[in-house]
Amino acid sequence: MLDPEVSVVIPLRDEEDNVVPLHDELTGVLDQLGIAYEVILIDDGSEDATFTKLAAIQAADPHVKVVRFTHNFGQTAAFAAGSALGYPADELLDGMEMFTGARRRFEPKGEAGGVRVVDDYAHHPTEIEATLRAARQIVGGGRLVAIFQPHRYSRTAFFARELGQALGLADEVVVMEVYSAGEDPLPGVSGASVAAAVPLPPERVHYEPSWSKAADELVARCRPGDVVLTLGAGDVTMVGPEVIHRLTAV
Repeated sequence: MLDPEVSVVIPLRDEEDNVVPLHDELTGVLDQLGIAYEVILIDDGSEDATFTKLAAIQAADPHVKVVRFTHNFGQTAAFAAGSALGYPADELLDGMEMFTGARRRFEPKGEAGGVRVVDDYAHHPTEIEATLRAARQIVGGGRLVAIFQPHRYSRTAFFARELGQALGLADEVVVMEVYSAGEDPLPGVSGASVAAAVPLPPERVHYEPSWSKAADELVARCRPGDVVLTLGAGDVTMVGPEVIHRLTAV
């Protein structure tokens, strides 16, 4: 890369049709300024066709560097901040490769019987959707088997439909009882209302009110090649190790 006076970092998402026009317009303006510059295009990894276009742009334009992140745009923000502070792109990428992740944020818990178990703190509809979309990128030919523990009765009452819709991105779903977090129960509010809102065939959705039976339900549903996701802000995080223990004993 050049030693630029200006670095432009652009995150792209669902922009396949706009990639080439955006590049042409941006570099046209920068060329007119007569300064050294670099353009860093951030691809979220969701569309191979988009990445192919970006790779072609990089091959044809020495000012362009393409970076592909396949989980979330927190990496994009970190990369942009580092670039703004003057750190070389290659050094930033090397540093990101050394970051093993935060606890309970897409945290690998282990593997047994050909099943990978991942734990995530996601307990809001948008977080659940983002986590499941990220998991879809790593599952390959397997399935996503998600177990979700709603957090707080008040939140469950308000977001039951949205929570269920987000969980519909998995292939199999188990919903636990609400983790109260100190709240008193609300009439008619339970994990069952979330399970009822999951837009999957009934045989692929199960409401399990008993914490002690949750791991067994997951083991019964998963098979080699699957990814099990434990989702929620409560003690659902303890279910993952139980699943691994049971799969190891099979």
